Amino acid sequence: MSTSIRLFSEISKPQRGGVPFWSAGSLAPRQIGAASGRFAEPVFDVLTTVDAFEALRTDWNDLYARAGATTQPFQRFGWLKHWADMYLGQHDRLLVVTVRQNGVLVAALPLVVERILGLRQLSFMGAPVSQYGDALAIEGAERLSLLRQAWGRALDAAKPDLVRLVKVREDAAIAPLLKSVGAIETSFEEAPFIDLGSYESFEAYQKSRSAKYIKNVRRLWRRLDERGASAVAWDLRGAAGYDAALAAVTLKRSWLASRGLFSKAFAADRFAQFFASAARIASLETGVSTSLLTSRGEIANATVTVSDGRRLALHILGYSLKFEKSAVGVLHTEALVRHAFATGVETVDFLAPRHEYKDTWADGAVRVSDFAVPISLGGQIYVKAYLALLREHIKAVMAELPPIAVRLLSRLQRAIS
Repeated sequence: MSTSIRLFSEISKPQRGGVPFWSAGSLAPRQIGAASGRFAEPVFDVLTTVDAFEALRTDWNDLYARAGATTQPFQRFGWLKHWADMYLGQHDRLLVVTVRQNGVLVAALPLVVERILGLRQLSFMGAPVSQYGDALAIEGAERLSLLRQAWGRALDAAKPDLVRLVKVREDAAIAPLLKSVGAIETSFEEAPFIDLGSYESFEAYQKSRSAKYIKNVRRLWRRLDERGASAVAWDLRGAAGYDAALAAVTLKRSWLASRGLFSKAFAADRFAQFFASAARIASLETGVSTSLLTSRGEIANATVTVSDGRRLALHILGYSLKFEKSAVGVLHTEALVRHAFATGVETVDFLAPRHEYKDTWADGAVRVSDFAVPISLGGQIYVKAYLALLREHIKAVMAELPPIAVRLLSRLQRAIS
């Protein structure tokens, strides 16, 4: 298969040259080439600026409409562009590899080049807000071949010491590629979910839970209502959405502090601003939405979700410590599942990591892994000595230490991660 590649920092919006977009019901790229009497030769572009990425908006959205799975809300253009505007640092640069056949975008690998301990690291766009990392690519026999070639172009352009791709679902489009290149799984979690399509209604889902669970939730609602009128507000937008997202992050920070825990992601101001601005401005097309559970007009719990309409991912859930004994997180989650049934959502995704409270609701789980591919000698040492060995041991030790020691070790880990 012959190919061509272009590497540039600025790119104007690609011209389609009269070639029609193909959809699930029309000709695939190879068929387009066959129909015109020639093979649809793939063309690879490597984009390295936000302006170049912005020029992809329409074509990326078209590719997502054709090839995006419900498990890929964090590969939507609006989400990634918002991330680039909020998170791309002075010492990082985009490296987005695109693949076209007959002018049609058929695959995209959204990456970024970072510096870690003096090493050049190639990673997915989206950290730390994206909960699943993946590539976008049309399904079919050519997918692995196209992604493998895109991978090669990325390595040639970035010349990294290592590639580190985190939060990859076992059913991700990029999973076969990582297996084929011998990527090392450095850690894994599980993401629980509810398959709402398995139940005729919310009431049928409730009956699948234990009688003790149903009785307990009803008791908790009665107890909260005894305090005063409670209400849940959904899909808050504008200023209300902005405030609700900030509330969710603030409440989560307070909970972490009360447990002596530290999260580098939650501590950063831009983490809160990322979700707050996404909730306020619907035109960003991030899929972010917020909701509030209030008691006597006071915020008891706040959530931030990410959805494509079919899958609802519960990204942030934060409750007021004042309401901790009222289990408002449980009540808000129960209301969220009920609301998901009512609005036609197919799956409620609790995201990784797996916790006992998530399993209370879930009826399934999927493996979510961090992978690394060492390239240079420095990359070999970092991946095999730290990521694959020491990092997980440090996390295990931290789980057994008192809060003050956890904070000290967290600072050390942040310095080398």
